[in-house]
Amino acid sequence: MCRPRIASTGVVAPPRWRTLLATGLFALAVSVPASASGPPGERRNWFDTPFDGAVAGAAACPRPEGPLLTEAEMRLQAHGRIERGTSCWLAKKCEDSNLYRRDPEIQQRVLQAIRSDRAFTRSSVWVTTERRFVTLQGCVESARVRSELLARVRGVAGVEHVFDQLIIGTQAKPRWTVDRNGPGR
Repeated sequence: MCRPRIASTGVVAPPRWRTLLATGLFALAVSVPASASGPPGERRNWFDTPFDGAVAGAAACPRPEGPLLTEAEMRLQAHGRIERGTSCWLAKKCEDSNLYRRDPEIQQRVLQAIRSDRAFTRSSVWVTTERRFVTLQGCVESARVRSELLARVRGVAGVEHVFDQLIIGTQAKPRWTVDRNGPGR
């Protein structure tokens, strides 16, 4: 357990990690309003969460909206994102305090794994990576292809969990929010 330091003035100082956490939260609170711009209700990818199409072989497959949030939703999520990362780091379960830092490189490995397998060329699949969790959305041609795709992505280095939001064919109701401005239905 961390013991508080007693400063030369006799005042008890908080442990270093509390000071670092408070400084980080203050910096976020100050920087978010400065970077926030756009009309109220505008939806955008505030946290630059990796979201990409891996394959596009099923033309009628509805495109997912992706990780878009309003400014209000972003503000609600910001504290939890920082808290999760800091808690993980303090518990020595993570290599640093940013749980999201490795997401772009994990995303690239997942995209490469999907694109390198010819079994998935007749499917349309979008990939989102957040906190080592990968979400697959899209249309696959069969249950067998779905199983192969899930197994392939689960085997990618750095992937902790895969969320399956795939549908078989293009006629079933999508299990994701559809991009109303994109191609597809």
